[in-house]
Amino acid sequence: MHGPDLAEVIRRHGRSLLAQGGAPPAHQRVLWDLARCRTSGMGGFVAVCRDCGARHQHFHSCRNRHCPRCQAGVRGAWLEARCRDLLPVPYFHVVFTLPHELSRLTLWNKRFVYGPLFRVVSSTLKTFGRDPKHLGAELGFLAILHTWGQRLGLHPHLHCVVPGGGLRDGQWIPARSERFLLPVKALSKHFRWRFLKALRVAATVSYECPTSPGSEPPKRSQGSWRRQAGRRSGWSTARLPSAVLSLC
Repeated sequence: MHGPDLAEVIRRHGRSLLAQGGAPPAHQRVLWDLARCRTSGMGGFVAVCRDCGARHQHFHSCRNRHCPRCQAGVRGAWLEARCRDLLPVPYFHVVFTLPHELSRLTLWNKRFVYGPLFRVVSSTLKTFGRDPKHLGAELGFLAILHTWGQRLGLHPHLHCVVPGGGLRDGQWIPARSERFLLPVKALSKHFRWRFLKALRVAATVSYECPTSPGSEPPKRSQGSWRRQAGRRSGWSTARLPSAVLSLC
């Protein structure tokens, strides 16, 4: 026996949750899209069998990118396509994590944080890959943004699947060990420095903190958020992604 799905939970408790305030209009729209997905609220059509005349009611899906119903098939197709891209080499799972001090800032201005996050992660991996002390080759990788943790708390982090090697002058250069790709502590320190620097540059060029009904923007200054985040460790981790690649 299956319990209620996400749409049913939203239909039962969504209004009381929104009554507490604090949800921007965009978030409210997502909730109601998920609640109405494949119900009469989205409209639909009736399919009729030409042979026996049997009729079946179909309702439209919401096609919201946050909807687990709509994205299940897309996710499966995406995973299958990525599995076809895999090389016959070991892969490493590198996670770049933002500290909780930046969580509210991220919630209020996603483009301000996530844009530099992707750029800095890319430059960090490429810089370390090109360094002859580590690999001396051009790395390729796949990066996926996760914004929530397993306990459904705001926890922005970037998952990277990195092959154990790279290209140098058209030749494949394997990693020096199947258990080790790049030095995690040095990688984390470099990423932290580059990311905080990118935030400073973005703040001086065009930083805007949007407002939404019922919510309050972060009260501390940009400098305060960066200083607090800069004192934190554990900005990145790396391990062999056996669980990830087992999906293939």
